[in-house]
Amino acid sequence: MPLAEKGKDMRAVLKWTGWVVLALGLCLAGVLGYFWATYIDKEITSGEGYGFVIGESKQQVAERFAQLKGDYEDAHVYITAGSRSGDHFAVDATADNLPQIQNYDDWDVLLEGKAAFGNSIKLDFADDHLVKIYRHRQRFEIP
Repeated sequence: MPLAEKGKDMRAVLKWTGWVVLALGLCLAGVLGYFWATYIDKEITSGEGYGFVIGESKQQVAERFAQLKGDYEDAHVYITAGSRSGDHFAVDATADNLPQIQNYDDWDVLLEGKAAFGNSIKLDFADDHLVKIYRHRQRFEIP
């Protein structure tokens, strides 16, 4: 095979490799862009957000769960009752379950089910009133 033909073959291989690398780079950039665009990490301490209003009582907040269930039918309230691993429980996000969660001041509303922590709204209470709303959503796992 003449040297000129080997050079053409090598250029073709390099050109093809360049296109493959470009395509993979664009795919990676698209995935990372999607993760960045859909990530939410927001804290609200005045006003309202995500259907909840700062200053409302636990009873009023629990009554708002009905609206939340319209968009997230598998929403649950996750409670950390202590520091041990068994000191956690989750109840369906309904006003009927208020007696089970009323004595706790930190409610994690898991929007996509009992074990789906990547999409949640944390509600913090002081003196029986909502003082902070923290929204967290991530579409990926962090190692």
